[in-house]
Amino acid sequence: MNAAHRLLITGAIAGFAWASTVGGAWAFGGVNPISPGAYPVGCSDVSQNFALAPSDEERAAYWEGTSASGQGRYVTQLFTQAQSAFIFDVAVPDAPELFTTFAGQVVPYAAIVCYPTSDSNMRPDYYYDAALTKFVPRMQRAAETPLWADADARYPVVLYSHGLDGSPLSREYLQTIALLASYGYVVVAPFHGDGRFADVSIDDVSDLARFLLDGGFREVVELQAMRPLSLKAALDTLLADTNYRDHVDAERVAGFGTSLGAESLLLYSGARLTTDFFPRLKSAQVMSDARLKAIAGYVPYFGQVLLPAFADDQNGLDGMKVPFLGIAGTADDVAPISLIEQGVNRMTGARYVIAFDGLTHTLHQGDLPDIYTWTLGFFDAYLNGSEAARGQIARTSQVTGGAADSVRIAYTPLPAPSTTQTVFTFPDGRLSADSVQVSVDGSLSSAELKATLDAGRLHQQLAETDLSGAAGNVYVLALVRGEALGSADSAWYVKLAPPQGWAPLQGPIAACLENMAGTTVEAPAVVDVLAGMDIRSLAGTEIYIGYGVSDVEALSANRYRGIYRVP
Repeated sequence: MNAAHRLLITGAIAGFAWASTVGGAWAFGGVNPISPGAYPVGCSDVSQNFALAPSDEERAAYWEGTSASGQGRYVTQLFTQAQSAFIFDVAVPDAPELFTTFAGQVVPYAAIVCYPTSDSNMRPDYYYDAALTKFVPRMQRAAETPLWADADARYPVVLYSHGLDGSPLSREYLQTIALLASYGYVVVAPFHGDGRFADVSIDDVSDLARFLLDGGFREVVELQAMRPLSLKAALDTLLADTNYRDHVDAERVAGFGTSLGAESLLLYSGARLTTDFFPRLKSAQVMSDARLKAIAGYVPYFGQVLLPAFADDQNGLDGMKVPFLGIAGTADDVAPISLIEQGVNRMTGARYVIAFDGLTHTLHQGDLPDIYTWTLGFFDAYLNGSEAARGQIARTSQVTGGAADSVRIAYTPLPAPSTTQTVFTFPDGRLSADSVQVSVDGSLSSAELKATLDAGRLHQQLAETDLSGAAGNVYVLALVRGEALGSADSAWYVKLAPPQGWAPLQGPIAACLENMAGTTVEAPAVVDVLAGMDIRSLAGTEIYIGYGVSDVEALSANRYRGIYRVP
């Protein structure tokens, strides 16, 4: 801590400010939207027999599925190269509270898989609309296998769940799938074929009311319960397929869902689904798979005011720890933001709700950069484990341009303390790790950081010098980076003795605890280093603790260690 020692000697005092960071792609406040990723994108085979469905509307009926009364259509019936398409089966449990028509049956499913491919991949795009404006990029044909950007890499996976009455080949969905793949994700998107299970449109609330009154609610429950099962089967198939299993990271799996797709991913992760509403609301868990490390949802469906999706008052979400990001519209009558906030507030993990002002239950092309920026930053933070990204998303209030977005819920849990000193600017401290135990709680906007001191172990280190028998003082310092202060230079701050807080460093360094006895029978001393403090603007700040008979003696003996670094 030689820099602190120099500050002590010169008596330099830095101006104090909990200032916002300046500049950078993720500055505090507004951020610039991101551009598409660097990777070209390739996709699995979805070659189709257009003679069987000559028009766009007829093809969409297969992609979205129809019931038996609608001739039982599904996308697999259009495939001309079924042996090379991504096809799998879903075994439906015999669970009558969830499944009525399909309980105990095996239902066929298909998906499209898009991935980062090599620049040398010259496979032609596959056009699938009459006007030749929609295409699957660099699609595999027949027995072709994926061409990877890096054959030795293992890429993270995104389970993609489209909205009701849609399919992965809807323009906006495929556009989003390809963009995620351009950032290095392997995206697997099932054709849910919702029309096979219930003839209902969630975009028309009156249609849903008709089903409730006409007894079709059981079909709606089955439709919703089938979706997470198909997502799990798709992931299982991907991880077993020789074309993909050695190129994906099974420990990094996230989900992205639109509308009912977001609900499907929450059900996948263990949320309880509303299964009945008369004479009271009832719910049941469809499944629980901990492999999803993060879920992002656009206009996520959490039900209606009189019929929440996740049981009474959304209590089917109680205690869910999977990190969740919801992008909602303030004018959305289909997925009301009030119900989204109610449900998200019941979760216990990292959670965010971003509001797009005036947005209804739709998608505007101009909003796509905002959606991508929020989602990819969120995945970097909670799927790829970037502490820097975790701090960045906590400091972001809006994406410039596009939607008028604002943060309605932002809970960024504090990451665990570092177990190594190598992350700190001054890693050469000699204070032993077993003499200081660090615990964190709360979030970056309300941080709780405690240091529990073992008086006996601290005193033993002091006794190893010629100061045996002396009582020591505890010093707590923070090195705040210049970017957080609007300055070119970093500055030191000191934690004063209670009830005082933090202050700019000046000499001599004030002790946080004085004359701490060195007996092992003494109760451990606890220092409230941070107590409900908003540290979002303090990225990179390093906190140190030292022990000695004086500040000079502690620094001279290097009797200190780093205990926390703000992401």
